[in-house]
Amino acid sequence: MHYKPFNLKAPQNQRFGKHRYAAYILTRTNEQAKVIDLGETEEIEKPL
Repeated sequence: MHYKPFNLKAPQNQRFGKHRYAAYILTRTNEQAKVIDLGETEEIEKPL
């Protein structure tokens, strides 16, 4: 997943952070989905 974190308490022009990637881990059982933050898109896409 690709997203921009949002901080409601930050000043109006700084509420959205840098773009980030995350992954959702889903299982067949009734376990709660796990979310893993993979980091900033800039760092991940740099080698590409």
